[in-house]
Amino acid sequence: MRRMDLLLGSAVLAIVVPIGAVAAPMPAVGTDPAWLQAVGTGGVALNGSAAATADATVTLTIPAPSTTDGLIRLSNDGGTTWVEMSWTTATAWSLIDPAAGGTDTDGAKTVTVQGGDGAGPWYAIGSASILLDRTGPVITSIGWPGSGGPGETYSLTSIDAGVGTARSEVSLDGVHWQSLDPPIDDIYLNRFDYRDGTIGGSWTLGERTVYGRVIDKLGNITMAPTTTVIVTSLRPANDDAPPADFELPLPAITNHPFTIAPHFDPGFTVPTGATCQWRLKWGDAKARLLMHYDPTYGEVLFTVAPRNGVCQPWTFTLPYSSTLEYSWTFSINPTGDSVIYYTEPLEGSFRAEKDGTYRGISTSNLPLYYILPDHDLVGLDGTVTYRLYAVGGAPNRDGSWVCRSLNDYNNYQARYGGSAFTCRITSSGPWLAMWAKETTHYRWLVGYDPYGDRSRPVMRSLRATPDLGRALGTTLVVHLTWGATDKGTGVRRYTLQSSKNGGAWRTITLSPALTTSLDRTLGVGDSYRFRVRAVDRAGNVSDWRYTPTFRPRRYDDATSAATWSSGWTTGAYSGALGGKVHIASTAGRAVTLKFTGLAIGVVAPRGPGSGWARVYVDGVLKRTINLYAASTVAPAVVWSFGWQSAGAHSVRIVSLGTTGHPEVAIDGFAVLR
Repeated sequence: MRRMDLLLGSAVLAIVVPIGAVAAPMPAVGTDPAWLQAVGTGGVALNGSAAATADATVTLTIPAPSTTDGLIRLSNDGGTTWVEMSWTTATAWSLIDPAAGGTDTDGAKTVTVQGGDGAGPWYAIGSASILLDRTGPVITSIGWPGSGGPGETYSLTSIDAGVGTARSEVSLDGVHWQSLDPPIDDIYLNRFDYRDGTIGGSWTLGERTVYGRVIDKLGNITMAPTTTVIVTSLRPANDDAPPADFELPLPAITNHPFTIAPHFDPGFTVPTGATCQWRLKWGDAKARLLMHYDPTYGEVLFTVAPRNGVCQPWTFTLPYSSTLEYSWTFSINPTGDSVIYYTEPLEGSFRAEKDGTYRGISTSNLPLYYILPDHDLVGLDGTVTYRLYAVGGAPNRDGSWVCRSLNDYNNYQARYGGSAFTCRITSSGPWLAMWAKETTHYRWLVGYDPYGDRSRPVMRSLRATPDLGRALGTTLVVHLTWGATDKGTGVRRYTLQSSKNGGAWRTITLSPALTTSLDRTLGVGDSYRFRVRAVDRAGNVSDWRYTPTFRPRRYDDATSAATWSSGWTTGAYSGALGGKVHIASTAGRAVTLKFTGLAIGVVAPRGPGSGWARVYVDGVLKRTINLYAASTVAPAVVWSFGWQSAGAHSVRIVSLGTTGHPEVAIDGFAVLR
């Protein structure tokens, strides 16, 4: 242990710093960061093609086969050691599993995947790589120069051999943390305040424990040695601070009474003609402390006359804020904007518990005003209306309204008077709305922040394909998928509609509202069209994305659109489209279907005697499908493929003659055309 004494104003702080070992560095992964381009081959991916992971268990995804009865095998050592399992498109996989050749060390990891039926040869599917980094940064030095006041400086220097250090943080309770690197801004570089309640600080004297930690870009944490501080005074060493300590006697709970009480030094009186000014802000740290406003932000400011020569405590109902973080400041002002004494936001920050969700200050023992918007996120050509409320006996006064873009201060609207103000949001990004009134001795100011989003979502896709595993008869189950992007506030919901045989559009219920796929049963021979659009959180609506008008069609194995090579035989089959199927029992037998449409499905039975076949689309190999099943399965869609628009295409199926179960039986085809 090491003891340090710091002079804090007129107080001495005893700082005890335990000295211990720091975490060992992660094994080096080399100078060539190949893992930064960790894109799998053959459609194989780890954690969605993430570059790195802090968890040795990852999600492995591979292309879907036409059936789920095939086999895959996986290797962690490049193909020397394998683990077999049933074919699945997604599975949890351990990068360090020794059964597959894995080792329990950090570093670059590669998973190799092969497919097969367990009887014949295995064939390559693909591989994917990822960096395994479970080790936090190494703290190389701790800087504690001491500021000479309750606002302390604190820094942690570190190195990280894996993904790199993201930030360092400080806390006074080990639960709530403030970022130091990157800091909130250069104004608060490596700085914290013992009175900052958002990180566990308080206006009480005595022993404090300072916690520090460093976090890498994957969230791995290295804790710094804790530091014990004995705080004997909370007065900063300057003449600007009020000659008072502050007490917060009530717990901070939204929509409950909350009190900030100054306790002035004996004999102090507020100078004649001066006023007491309170200011409360709520929102995230950047909004509260640095005026980087966003929809979490709100504030009230007001001045009142002292009573009996001192400023009175302020008791009010705490407004709800989604961040549950608040900052208050107090000053004694002679006139206007000048000040005699003032506090700083860090020392007046605190964290609240959530109860009520009303965003206004419904009661106050001191007169003030507040405003509330009718909504926060405003879309294209949208408006937001603010209403003014008075509490605590605030006099009825006309004031000045203004709203402006924080990205362009020349883009603003203003008006004098009235209890409501409608602001038209004409650009994207944060806006600020304020109401203010100032006299010779008193001033009031309140604000709230809307956010403009003038970017509409963009529908990227809408596709229909025959659904796998479904039988084809007088109806066909179609699988619909769609997606959108939004560079503003994000997609909130989709609207999906269908039209049958040229009829009116009908809305299809989506649950949840952000669903991006759906199965629909359609009548063979009827015509259909689907459309979808997205709505973002600000209410902006995308254009409709349409499918072409199409009809589900069924083709049995006798269709003239199919060309069969030699070597196929036909046989009766219960449940087949035409009562029979074509059967190949040796390798190299092929059937080609030429069609015009926007999606195709192959219909086939499966069973113990069936094996593998390759599927080519427009001459390109798309998938190797396995028709094996432990027991007979009636004909159904075993593979499907689709396009955004209809066109002329060909599909060719070639039997592989799988050893022990070589048959490939084809019943027919489902086409959306």
